[in-house]
Amino acid sequence: MAADKAAKPAKRAREPMPVTALSARDGGGFFSRLGRRAVVAGFVAALMVPGAAIALSPHFRTAVGTVILNFAAGGEQKEIIRSTTPLWYGAADLYGTTLYKWHTSSNPAAGVLGRDGFIFLGDFYNNSFSQSIHRQVLSPQAAGDWVETLAAQQAWLARRGIALVFVVGPSTATVYADKLPPWATTELGRPSSFDEVLRLNRDRNLGLALVDVRAALQEARKTAATYGPLNSHWTGYGAWVAWQHIAATLGERMPGFRAFGVGDLRAVVPEPDHLNEYSRLLGVVGQPNPWDTYELTQPFPDMEVTAADGRTFAASARAETGLLDMPRTTRTAAAPTRKRILVTRDSMGDALSPFLQASFAETVQIDHHVTYRDFNSVNLAGAVERTRPDAVMYIMAERMFDSPLGDLAFWRAANAFDLAEAGAEQHWQAGGAATGAAGGGSLTLEGAAPFTLSWQQGAAAPQGWVLRIAADAAGPAAVGLVWRQDGAEHTALQTIRRGVNPMFFRLPAGVEPGSVRLMRAAPGYPVSIQGFTVRPAAMPASG
Repeated sequence: MAADKAAKPAKRAREPMPVTALSARDGGGFFSRLGRRAVVAGFVAALMVPGAAIALSPHFRTAVGTVILNFAAGGEQKEIIRSTTPLWYGAADLYGTTLYKWHTSSNPAAGVLGRDGFIFLGDFYNNSFSQSIHRQVLSPQAAGDWVETLAAQQAWLARRGIALVFVVGPSTATVYADKLPPWATTELGRPSSFDEVLRLNRDRNLGLALVDVRAALQEARKTAATYGPLNSHWTGYGAWVAWQHIAATLGERMPGFRAFGVGDLRAVVPEPDHLNEYSRLLGVVGQPNPWDTYELTQPFPDMEVTAADGRTFAASARAETGLLDMPRTTRTAAAPTRKRILVTRDSMGDALSPFLQASFAETVQIDHHVTYRDFNSVNLAGAVERTRPDAVMYIMAERMFDSPLGDLAFWRAANAFDLAEAGAEQHWQAGGAATGAAGGGSLTLEGAAPFTLSWQQGAAAPQGWVLRIAADAAGPAAVGLVWRQDGAEHTALQTIRRGVNPMFFRLPAGVEPGSVRLMRAAPGYPVSIQGFTVRPAAMPASG
């Protein structure tokens, strides 16, 4: 054993590291740490500098104030700041374009990359992508309320001799499902929200004029592009294809309608690059968006345009009315249909507007406001009373099924008011005559002070009462009608949009006299009360 121990080699003493090597190692660590800190500092600066640039923008304070008053203006104000802050959009464009070339989205909530360069609108916009791939659909209750709201609107309009047509502009994924990423196609076999609405229309025999152009656009893309890869709207050619079916439905619902632009396609005209919507949404710049439009056998007629600011000018009816151009009125002397149409629409109506402007003697085009969750419906009743159209047309992007079409209780009350006993009505008018009814308190709803409503309830009203209130709002506002019944307080909420619009409420038979008052329900613009009318209801409340 002693020999074994003697055989083991002696441990080698550790040699001291040369001073030069030690200095090099320490120096390398120092510079490495310095480099890492520089990278981190640069990254933090890259995050902070655009924010500082935005905060110093001359438009920042104005934008914040505007959004506080009207949250729906957030997207528009963001774009104003973005377009005037080069440091923001320059860095974002470089980042977004680079990722696009690597087949990746810089922000999947704004846009999801598919095949062959296609981008699909993301879920930030009304859950658009989830709806497009049928992952999110209307619940049975929501779908039922949607069709019942439209049916109530149709009944109210029909009583006034006004036709109603509803056009759904399909999403890009609905028509170009083969361009979706493979992982997004697993639920396409499920019915979409539009499918469910169409089924309920059939099953309940509601007779709604819902124009379904999906199959026509899918077939037409064999001839030319009906959608482009970098824009969520149909192409000019796609709009022409849709118009063939829309015009046919108008002809069925509106006696005497004659369409411009039907069956007269001379040629499909390719455009190498059209508006790239995702340059703004994702910073994808310098990428072509091929687009197909149309040439017809007949020229578009001239029209007179009254813009939102009151200016009047002449233009060709082919000039599109964009979303930001509304409200807009057009008058076309040579239009084949000598009638007026009220078009309540979103940006899917841009490319359709030339056909409507060329077909009707007058169009009134307004935003339907379905996308605004807090104030989710244009007051269609007020718009109809102001414009007195011969027809009403909705043009709605498919993604808007994510939002309610309107206030079902409002429309049920509006129809109940029409059917109520007009001979027994009582009314009050601010600064004018009154018959049986009286108004008091604050005529302008700004703070907590209410406007009070009273009327003679001696006459029997076993089905309750229906109330119509005329009001003028400086902008979107929410109000609540409060009353007492059997010692308990009840509230019905309603929204009102800018301008003079009616509100309709249904009240029970047992409402306590003197307990009815109208109040502000949320911060918003002032609402001036002009008058009200109350009628005994003729039938039980529905719903």
